[in-house]
Amino acid sequence: MKKKKIIIFGGSFDPIHKGHIKIALRAFNRIKADKLFFVPCNNHPQNKKMSASNNDRLEMIRLAIKGFPRFEICDFELKRNEISYTIDTINYFKEYYSDYELYLLIGYDQLINFDKWNRYQEILENSRIICYKRFLNKQNEINNITNDELNTNDNSVQELSLQKEDNKKINIKHISIGTIFRINISSSNIRVSPKKRHLSLDVLNYINENGLYALDRLEKVMSTYRIEHSIRVAEIAVDITKSLKYYPLLKQAYVSAIYHDYAKEFSEKYQTNFWTLFKIGYLFKYKKMYNKEKIENKHQNLWKIIHAWLGAYLIKKKFFINDYQVLNAIRNHTILETDDNILAKIIFCSDKLDVRKDGEISDRKKMYELCKKDINKGYLEILNRLKRND
Repeated sequence: MKKKKIIIFGGSFDPIHKGHIKIALRAFNRIKADKLFFVPCNNHPQNKKMSASNNDRLEMIRLAIKGFPRFEICDFELKRNEISYTIDTINYFKEYYSDYELYLLIGYDQLINFDKWNRYQEILENSRIICYKRFLNKQNEINNITNDELNTNDNSVQELSLQKEDNKKINIKHISIGTIFRINISSSNIRVSPKKRHLSLDVLNYINENGLYALDRLEKVMSTYRIEHSIRVAEIAVDITKSLKYYPLLKQAYVSAIYHDYAKEFSEKYQTNFWTLFKIGYLFKYKKMYNKEKIENKHQNLWKIIHAWLGAYLIKKKFFINDYQVLNAIRNHTILETDDNILAKIIFCSDKLDVRKDGEISDRKKMYELCKKDINKGYLEILNRLKRND
């Protein structure tokens, strides 16, 4: 009786993107598999640090494979505290799916270094290799691959000859599923510069609703001091929100707070140019706001508060964060005379309650406790203190 076929597709999936799904579908259809398992790794052999938590990565995979009933998730590696070696995963599947033929799906960049994998001979003995090629740019990464191998587009069994450091050669049999064009994307790039064409809408929304990869993004535009400030403000905002039992606002409080200073360290020229180009009226087309002249008269260093509007604009444009309350809270966290909604008040107060290099608000601890009991009263008290110091 012919054995059924399982494909094991391992990786960090941080996050999973459409390229992963395209590769999985190509492999699944080429060998007529019965099941394909996405296997997110835990402790990577190369000490690769994960940005998203295990639970978040699992949830993103679940969202990405909706509609593919024969695609499943295996959390075997996530449940282990040890380094994730592929041979251990192969042995796990051998035990629980003994009546299946196992296939391991990897990329050519992995195949050309396969002899460096832990117990690679055992992997070859207990599974068959399926290999895909990305649209490759770096020729030095593929010196061991012949032109015939690069151009092939069938699923026949091939051999890749690798020359080891001791000049010995090893031949690795594999099934090529050809070059997967238009997947020249990486999870690391998606974390800091997402594109809608690369992520399913469900995964993109999940990332934004939970503030995933915010720190990766902040590192591109902020100093360590400013990042630490943003983290503390996020902790304060979540603490206040929990204390007030506004549980539906918890995620929005975190996202608003972590991104509130996104544009803070952009240059004065960049921020003032932004002000000139877009104007307050454009950014606040959904609500009545103080006019430009009034704010300019009140604040001599106008560019120091423009970062709030600029930050809200950029995270919407760059990361597709479209939650009105989140954007509204970020836009309002520098304006003193605003009388806005609960989330905006929480972010405004949290920002002012952080301990800063330039000092802290008077009676900080008292103000903090007041905000945790009544955000409206806390907001007014903080506002009055700031007005007295203005």
